[in-house]
Amino acid sequence: MTQDQHSATGPSLKYGMFLLAVTLLIYIQIVRFPFLDFDDKPFIVQNQATLQWKMVPTLFLGISRSDPNKLLPTIPNLYRPITSLWIVLNYKTFGLRPMLWRFSSLFLYLLGVWFFWRVAWKFLRDDFSAFAASVLYAIHPVHVEGVAWLSGANVEPVVAVFFFAGFLAYLRWWENGKTAWLVGCGILALMELLSKETGMALPVLIVCHAFLFRSSAEADPRARSAWLPMTMAVVILIYLVMRFHAVQGLVMGGKPSHTWKEIFLTAPLLFVTYLKHVFWPVGLGTWYDLPVVRDPASMNFIVPLAFCLAYVVVLIWSLARKPFVGFMLLWWAVCLGAPIIGLRTFTNYELLHDRFTFIGLGGLCMLVAAALRFLPAYGPRVFEVKATAAFATILLILGLGVLTVQQIYTWRSGLAMYARAVEVCPGCIRARILLADALLKEGKVGLAVALNRDTLRLEPDYWDAIYAYGLTLEAAGDRPEAIRVLTHGIELHPDNTPLYFALSRVLADGLDFDGAIQLLRQGIPKVDRPDILKSQLASVQEIQRRVRARPQRLQ
Repeated sequence: MTQDQHSATGPSLKYGMFLLAVTLLIYIQIVRFPFLDFDDKPFIVQNQATLQWKMVPTLFLGISRSDPNKLLPTIPNLYRPITSLWIVLNYKTFGLRPMLWRFSSLFLYLLGVWFFWRVAWKFLRDDFSAFAASVLYAIHPVHVEGVAWLSGANVEPVVAVFFFAGFLAYLRWWENGKTAWLVGCGILALMELLSKETGMALPVLIVCHAFLFRSSAEADPRARSAWLPMTMAVVILIYLVMRFHAVQGLVMGGKPSHTWKEIFLTAPLLFVTYLKHVFWPVGLGTWYDLPVVRDPASMNFIVPLAFCLAYVVVLIWSLARKPFVGFMLLWWAVCLGAPIIGLRTFTNYELLHDRFTFIGLGGLCMLVAAALRFLPAYGPRVFEVKATAAFATILLILGLGVLTVQQIYTWRSGLAMYARAVEVCPGCIRARILLADALLKEGKVGLAVALNRDTLRLEPDYWDAIYAYGLTLEAAGDRPEAIRVLTHGIELHPDNTPLYFALSRVLADGLDFDGAIQLLRQGIPKVDRPDILKSQLASVQEIQRRVRARPQRLQ
């Protein structure tokens, strides 16, 4: 069969079915996992009031500022109506049965893997290479956070389905020029943008692909057509208009956490760290102790910058001499653009998450699969390919599969996940606080107090650590020490709403209603969320009234 004849037949279905079987085998254990305290319960189990059909219009149009509930969005300028709609659909279909939610997210992940396999075949034009790229993509450990964690699985697989389906529609249009495929590509690109901000990578990569590979179709009107960039521009414009109308902002997040200088200095280290996690996926966790680089003379800037400059040189050379290699390197870089820009609003413990490579990983997997073709041929052919390529692929599948299964198992419960996070990143304050909270819920009060005390020693001025330690002391029955710790926290952070809220609760639980009321009245003019303290003040006053009325009823 000639290459053209083979191209016309499309990928062999048996490879696709085997790919799905391997992926399902690796991930099937997640269907036994419950809703986790980490975002699953707050945004699903305890957020049922927003998971109603009547809320669907607000997902796209935004919530009126006059709406007293203001239940969505909970993050400033967060605008992901398609993923929010997916959560509503799951809730209305499955209720609060986590196993059914897990099956749903796993199905969506498999669908995204299927579309990636089709895209990989379009690029590689070889059944085994397309399978190799797809299976590496499907079972790579960096995907675990976006699949095993239900809150991640409600976002990343949705984005992947629209991304790869949209790219496949574009490639079909590039092949046959039918307008329907271009329209479909535009619709899918819009759906991806409405799923997550990183969706901006799709229109950028599509336009770059059309420009890079135009020489292969110079005589074809599609190569000179303005319809493609116009379509992508219209898609982006529609998204930006919808986003601005809904949340009155174009950038996710509230007050900036880092300066643009810090972003510039930290970006090379972030880029290199993500590459390290892809090519050496050992010791992965939920959080990492990645420092914010502030000094241009630091080795954390100079060494990663040198690597990034070398990457750029190879990228430019490849774009000119090896367009396929160049485009796959560009794929990875473009997909990391949004997470790097996101440093502007990310807090220090959120700088790096493996799920941010969910789409970008595809480009590197296709590069690796293409490189397997160049292995020397020894012995008879296996699976219709060189034995060396077949055995190298099998070894990669086994190695990645074992790492992924182990990584998935750490998400079986909140306690297990937090313990793993602290093991990977002992200095991560958030992981330590969440682990202490999980220990407290398990009744291991002494361990929780000890862990939060140790955390406070690491960061004595960190308000989260003070807040957690104070409430843990209260749970342990040491109310005087809890009051002392929280009072000291307010002295350090006089505008911090949670600290006022926590201390007022501790005082009220000890029946010191006057002290709690005085504290709240002092805090309301100072804090960033006075509405929360006003609500707490009304609640404390009502409890005080009931307590004082109780002896009168007894008389």
